Amino acid sequence: MRVAFLAPEGTFTWETAQIVAKERNWPADTEYVAYPAGEAIVAAVADGDADHAVVGIATSLSGENGHMIKAIEAAKGVKVVGEHQRVCHYALMVRTGTELERVLSVHSAKKALDDCAGFLRERLPEARLDATPSTGEGAALVAASHDQSAAIAPAAAARRHGLLIVAENIEDDPNNWTRWAIIGRR
Repeated sequence: MRVAFLAPEGTFTWETAQIVAKERNWPADTEYVAYPAGEAIVAAVADGDADHAVVGIATSLSGENGHMIKAIEAAKGVKVVGEHQRVCHYALMVRTGTELERVLSVHSAKKALDDCAGFLRERLPEARLDATPSTGEGAALVAASHDQSAAIAPAAAARRHGLLIVAENIEDDPNNWTRWAIIGRR
């Protein structure tokens, strides 16, 4: 079985795809396939390149993602087969040896930077904020860098990229949830 998710590994969607697979008893050898955008994920299911997909459709702070919902509705041969909602906790992560007080830049998806704005103002007021396409890409960027940078991402991204978590649950809303649609073929 192939399950599409928003690239790269280390995002909440990647993590949620694995949770959904366990809940639905999908095979242990399920292959998780990364796609660069929501529309590409939906198209992968429509074209038969993926059996299922997990795509974000709403968050507690931003509301519904109407664009993604419309993409699912418009896709031929695709249907929503379930939903999964959970609280998403952000972590601040660095390369080993980077001290929180010395962080010069923070990399993450714009939504994550917005969701953690209070923490950033309080703890890293001088750090440059760099919006990346996803939380996972922010973590990968920090892992590959040699500067005093940090990433905001799910804890799974720290494990995936060998980063050290220096602060947990840094979101401004402790009930920060996301709802995903699980899609499959009709």
